[in-house]
Amino acid sequence: MVPRAPEGQGVIDRHITWWKMVHLKNMKQGFDTIIKAEFGPAPYLPLLPYTQMPVYSQWEVNVYMMHLLRTGLK
Repeated sequence: MVPRAPEGQGVIDRHITWWKMVHLKNMKQGFDTIIKAEFGPAPYLPLLPYTQMPVYSQWEVNVYMMHLLRTGLK
């Protein structure tokens, strides 16, 4: 799944909701929240058939998710 694709929005929203719950609980207990994105390398990062080229830039997706999580968990 490409996180920025419209068809993945429901999955992203659901995960943000779960992470908000975890983050709020951690904050109440005085803990930091650490999230590691799983958008690469393969098998998390999908590859095109025959060429085995990545479907998207792992770096760009991880930066996108970093910004999304930083704003979404506030």
